[in-house]
Amino acid sequence: MDPAGNTAEMRHHTDRYLGQLSPACLQLAVDFLVALADKDSEEATQELLDIPGFMRVSIFLCKTLDLFQMRNDLRHGCSTPNPF
Repeated sequence: MDPAGNTAEMRHHTDRYLGQLSPACLQLAVDFLVALADKDSEEATQELLDIPGFMRVSIFLCKTLDLFQMRNDLRHGCSTPNPF
């Protein structure tokens, strides 16, 4: 079975079982899922940070995007707050 079909089937089973839980158990399940999602997010962030030069490139891109936004604001007459 393809991964998308498997995921859909797992979501179907999850919905069915979640509907059978008491409010207290449902809250416990939600807390557990939040913890899992946070762990995945932290691991993904660490994977990015482990890429050599990732932070340098990210900072460069952020500064470049800020400059483009300021230029666009000035072209359209928007007031850009002075950060200094």
